[in-house]
Amino acid sequence: MLTALLFGCGNEGHPPERPQGVPSEAVWAGGLDGGSFVLCQIDLTRKVNTCTVYNDFSGQVVEHGDFRLKGEDRAARLEELNYSWADGGGMIGLKGGRTLVRVYLADK
Repeated sequence: MLTALLFGCGNEGHPPERPQGVPSEAVWAGGLDGGSFVLCQIDLTRKVNTCTVYNDFSGQVVEHGDFRLKGEDRAARLEELNYSWADGGGMIGLKGGRTLVRVYLADK
C-alpha cells in the first residue's frame, strides 16, 4: 500500500495518515503544503473518469464527478492516472503535465 501511495505522489511531500472514510484505493497527491486523496474510475462507455477527491486531513469529500483529459475527448487510461495534485475546483493534475477537468454531462 505504501508503494501505491508513493507512486501517486507528485513531489517531495509525504502522505499523511489516511483519514477514516477514505478508501484504501485512493492515492494521496500533494506536496509540502498539503494535498488530497484522489480516486478515479474509468468509464469507457461515457469516455469519462468518475473521480472523488478527499480532504487529506478530515477525509471529507471535496469533489465528486465526471472528468476528462483537458483538450481531449476521452477518459484517462489506467496508466495515465498518476495524480500530482487536485484543486477541489474541477481539476486534477496528472504526472506528465496532463490535467483532468470536470465535465457536466446532460446524458448520464
